Amino acid sequence: MRRLIRDERGAAAVETSLILAPLFTVLMGVFFVGWAIHCSGEVRQAVTRAGRVFALERSATETTFRQRFEAELHAVSPGQVTLQFRQHALPSGAELVEIQWSYGHPTKIPFTDQVYRFGGAIEVPRPPAGSA
Repeated sequence: MRRLIRDERGAAAVETSLILAPLFTVLMGVFFVGWAIHCSGEVRQAVTRAGRVFALERSATETTFRQRFEAELHAVSPGQVTLQFRQHALPSGAELVEIQWSYGHPTKIPFTDQVYRFGGAIEVPRPPAGSA
């Protein structure tokens, strides 16, 4: 029995297996959180680019915005993003359109099932009616 206790053959394999599981979990967590942040940035950029439609075209509607928004997305499904529009009339006759967005990214990190929530808002000025 003493000879079996002193035998160190295979100890490196056991130590490696004890270290690799938590290390792999941490690395996968870093990857998945980074991907969630990347997708959130893509949504923010798509909202900003599509918001230019309101700033440049007075006749643009929410449908026009949504079409442009969906065309800008590549890694995110448009169905995962919630958009809300609010229009405020300004004394000059111009409008200010506030576009709020929220996005939930499901993450499959080992040992957790979490949805990271991102959101933001932009304000887009629109020229008065009848201006070119």
